[in-house]
Amino acid sequence: EQKRRLVEETVFETSSASLSDTLRVSVRGQRYREPTLLEERRRLLSFLQNEGYAAVSRDSIRAVVYQVAPDSFDVTLRVRTGPRYRFGDVRFEATGPATEPPRYDTLSVAVDTTGGGHPQVTSRIADNGHLDPSILRRSLQFTPGSYYDQSAVQATKRRLEDTGVFSFTDLSPQYDEATRVDTTGAAYLPLRIEGRTRQRHRVQAETFALQRESVGGTDANPRLNEFGVGLSGVYENANAFGGGETFRFRTSASVATGLDSMLVSSNQFEASTSLVLPYLVRPFRSLDRTFDLTNARTRISLTGLTALRSDLGLRIRSRVNARLRLEMDHTPTQSSLVDIMDLSVSNPDTLDQFSRKFLDRVFGPGGGDLQDPVQRQQILEDYTEPQINTAFRYTYRFATANPLRRQSGHIYEVSGEVGNALPLLFDRFVFAPDTLDYTLPPLFGAAGGLTGRLLYRPYVRGSVDLRRYVPLGPGATLGIKLFGGMSHPTARPTVVPFDRRFFSGGANSVRGWRLRELGPGEGLPFDTTASVQGGPSNILGGDIKLESSIEVRTMLIQSFLAARWVGATFLDAGNVWFGPRNEGFGRDESGRDSGGQNSRAVQQEDARDGHFRGFESLLDVGVGAGAGIRLEWEYLVVRLDLAYRLHDPSPRNDDVFADDFSGPLLHFGIGQAF
Repeated sequence: EQKRRLVEETVFETSSASLSDTLRVSVRGQRYREPTLLEERRRLLSFLQNEGYAAVSRDSIRAVVYQVAPDSFDVTLRVRTGPRYRFGDVRFEATGPATEPPRYDTLSVAVDTTGGGHPQVTSRIADNGHLDPSILRRSLQFTPGSYYDQSAVQATKRRLEDTGVFSFTDLSPQYDEATRVDTTGAAYLPLRIEGRTRQRHRVQAETFALQRESVGGTDANPRLNEFGVGLSGVYENANAFGGGETFRFRTSASVATGLDSMLVSSNQFEASTSLVLPYLVRPFRSLDRTFDLTNARTRISLTGLTALRSDLGLRIRSRVNARLRLEMDHTPTQSSLVDIMDLSVSNPDTLDQFSRKFLDRVFGPGGGDLQDPVQRQQILEDYTEPQINTAFRYTYRFATANPLRRQSGHIYEVSGEVGNALPLLFDRFVFAPDTLDYTLPPLFGAAGGLTGRLLYRPYVRGSVDLRRYVPLGPGATLGIKLFGGMSHPTARPTVVPFDRRFFSGGANSVRGWRLRELGPGEGLPFDTTASVQGGPSNILGGDIKLESSIEVRTMLIQSFLAARWVGATFLDAGNVWFGPRNEGFGRDESGRDSGGQNSRAVQQEDARDGHFRGFESLLDVGVGAGAGIRLEWEYLVVRLDLAYRLHDPSPRNDDVFADDFSGPLLHFGIGQAF
């Protein structure tokens, strides 16, 4: 079996093979290259180390090349494997920053006794009275007594380091202590695991800057960009319960203002706590062995927020989010994220100025411009009603690109979720079995004249995000992004929750438009867009999103101000649309036209209404292009992009080919656009 795998996994393109005492493979039509020989040596080295030959090294494999014809070579690979080993005793030695007497333990773990031996796993922990030796038992990725496997040793090292407890780890075989049970079997090779723990408690204070694009700006008062500062404090316990569990508590406060005013437009206070366990909690612990995971974590988090938007007359009394997530790494580049429960509860409250500062911008003064009752009710619910949302979500991620520079490789992500199934079950079978009104009893009590009942909307949602980075030469990269997503209501409500809809436009989307400004479809009906002072900001979102981007990045200056200066040209295209059940810009549920006038009825029938209608909707795609510059430091990328609209699908037709083109947009961002 070893011979067969040794031949089948070769890097050479073989035409035939012989599995006799001397392994022979025939290679036809493959050019001689020394790097190919070096790659084959690396493969042989890894293969042998994972099959028990722990002492094999690069010097153990030598290639002898014979010229048998003017254009042909025979190659003989001479391998001295050395003895084959089994895992022997495992000795774990950990030291900490404190001053405490050492503790000795013998761990109970499964042992392979087929070789006649019975290895033990022991621990010595000094100067750290809180560390539990069970952290080693959970991190072991091999069975003592089995044949030595270097990949399992490396996996054990990764598990120990990923707990965050150790500042240093070292795993070293003790060749001079190898023992044999008999003269015919493999020797037992002890393994010494050394670790130094870091400080358990950490307290940190930091300041930060923020940028936020707000909804509801006007041409006369374009407060679309807010800039602010904040202060945060963090407490972290790197080993909360002794097994590598990390507890973190963070609080932050921030204030922001628009570019057009020195007055504070919003302030926010947020507190979050999280507990990261370096293992899967029950009843999911068996998934680790079932899928042969390289690493596994459980993340439990709780976040609370309160905010005041003075510029909109809106106050968020409280917004709470709780999440239980399983993080499973299949390989170093492939992972699965499973949100067993993602729960959020929001309690907004309107101030006296909310109607003047926000609703008048959206509905028009007096509410006379946006008459569609479905659309009006949707906006009011999104911004004024207490809501509860729950979700079960699965995300698969395959990433080989550097998350900061993104000069080569790819990032593929597929996600699917089912939302608000739990509130639906409680509503149907617990709180009101005889009626189903898609609300739950209040948690906060009535506020602002509202009932206080928690609104929920059942839905399903899925998305695919594909990003690839192709090197074009020294200092040049081609980036390509394709995104598609859809959300769909699954019960009587015809819309999905506000934060589970899709939006288009902004610094990381179609850059010819401001944040959330593009769509749905052609955008707001022409008469509404023209008369609403709030401008074209898409406050409704969409149920379907298609988006693509292509960007060429070229290095301009290798080093200036300690940063690499990279130029970029880009082309973005995309939009969002209403789904089949969304009322959109069309008629209300009674079938009557929203505006109540014949001229408007004709207009709504003739114009596209923001719904996705297959290939026909591709005419509604917004296209933008431009150029920018990136300043790349070692741990930070700052980005400036200047974008133009090449095709504006809205009735305003505000693109470079229009007579009243409003000009380019400047975007500032942190990190790459995609």
